[in-house]
Amino acid sequence: GVVTRHRIDTDVVETTDISCSHVVSAGDDLLVLDRFGDAKRYPSFEAILAGQEPERLDVNVSDSRVGSHDGRLYTAWHSTAEINRFDVETGEDLGPVTLEDHDGWVYGVDRGGDELLVATRDGLKKFDADTGSYIDVFPQLDWLQVGIGFSCRSGVVPE
Repeated sequence: GVVTRHRIDTDVVETTDISCSHVVSAGDDLLVLDRFGDAKRYPSFEAILAGQEPERLDVNVSDSRVGSHDGRLYTAWHSTAEINRFDVETGEDLGPVTLEDHDGWVYGVDRGGDELLVATRDGLKKFDADTGSYIDVFPQLDWLQVGIGFSCRSGVVPE
């Protein structure tokens, strides 16, 4: 697919010609992973639209779920008990966090404060970001409101 911005508030979808398998916001930056897991950083979506060259990062990710927070990249396979962690600046593998009482589907992963947020079949589960200890679950995700989201839109291939 290609890097795509979805504005939920205005129903506008903007598509670029940048090929990707994953894209995640990291503050104002966008981290884009290609189909080989190589990572690039753009300072903004507008920089992509303007044709700005990205910074290549020393991170390679083969996982299918990706999130970012405070200079860290969090990744997971689609069905797992572990969340992998990487330092975005150095590429250092910081080792996995094993999730307490979870070994199943992971639809998404992110971090908020001291907690890992993992979207699962049971809802949005919260775990301690350092130890993986289970904290809580929000059983229904329909309360989640998103104003802007990014994706690697499938079915669109850059020329």
